[in-house]
Amino acid sequence: MKIAIIRKRYVAHGGAERFTRDFIHRLVGRGHQVHLIAADWIGERDPKVTFHPVPTVRLGAFFAALTFAVGAYRVCRRNRFDLVQSHERTLYQDLYRAGDGCHREWLLRRRAGASLLKRFSIAINPFHRLMLWIEKRLMQRSAKIVAISNAVRSEIIRHYQVSPEKIAVIYNPVDLVRFHPDHRTGIGEALRAEEEIKDQEKVILFVGSGFERKGLGPLIEAIARLGSLPVKLWVVGKGSITRYQRQARDLGLEGRVRFFGPVPDAACYYAAADLFVFPTLYEPFGQVHLEALASALPVITHRHCGGAELIRCGVNGDLLDSPTDSKEIAERIQKLIMHPHPELLREAARKTAEEYPPGRILDRWEALYEEMISAEGR
Repeated sequence: MKIAIIRKRYVAHGGAERFTRDFIHRLVGRGHQVHLIAADWIGERDPKVTFHPVPTVRLGAFFAALTFAVGAYRVCRRNRFDLVQSHERTLYQDLYRAGDGCHREWLLRRRAGASLLKRFSIAINPFHRLMLWIEKRLMQRSAKIVAISNAVRSEIIRHYQVSPEKIAVIYNPVDLVRFHPDHRTGIGEALRAEEEIKDQEKVILFVGSGFERKGLGPLIEAIARLGSLPVKLWVVGKGSITRYQRQARDLGLEGRVRFFGPVPDAACYYAAADLFVFPTLYEPFGQVHLEALASALPVITHRHCGGAELIRCGVNGDLLDSPTDSKEIAERIQKLIMHPHPELLREAARKTAEEYPPGRILDRWEALYEEMISAEGR
């Protein structure tokens, strides 16, 4: 099958970006002809993937989004594909994967706790107005939509009155070899030794880019609330850290919060950690949830994000009622760190992830492709 995948930036770091990279690799492995439509391909090129570069005007988010959407549309119209699958809000696609969630829902949550001035700024921002227009258009015109969690499916139905039959829910897969509890005794212990982590110290891991949305500020404050409890916070991901370094310093956490920046492969950080905490305000289904679970890390996250659908309180993690409440975050961390049987938490975490191997998930995608092709009589 000749499949076009649309993703604005094709890079190695970031959960959504890693999904696209691994997904394309597996499609190629099953004999599909894959065409990548993107503005950037950063990193080593795969000769088995045909790259269609899209010229983009980089004068702010509005023009970048608009020119990419128009450019991707032109590429699709110039070529004949069996199926066009977009991982972006674009103007032309047969199948839309709502991997970035629902923009209208994100704006509602962002406005909820914002000042009057901030809410006004969001309302008149041309980028958000463009995204909402494109999002509404693609929800109406896509033959099929894939939501990456039941939460996203519900948001799309609620905001755009899309027929439930038009939306399939397919969770992300996770590499159960790359992220495995056995790595604890290899790369995990090596990294703990390199970072001089003592045996009694617990490492809390945060992985993600977009620190404000994903709750890094409240998490740092929660670490301070834990007082003398021997914990350290590791932060892995892309973003400006100046504000958070200052926050950690002001809270007396120098030496207890470590910023590693973006990394091409976070497997060793999961292997070295004891607990994964992700107090995100909005997240359709963070790949980091599955990577942590596959690494046998209990997960604490916001109960209203997509990844929460995998978490059972007290079994493989815990859920937050408010991702901005540092007191609640601290209480949940302490509860799991002091759990009388941590090995049971780790076993349950790994067992949860084992339900989502790449091969099984790709089977569902291919079945959906066949269903769409058959329905169109191709």
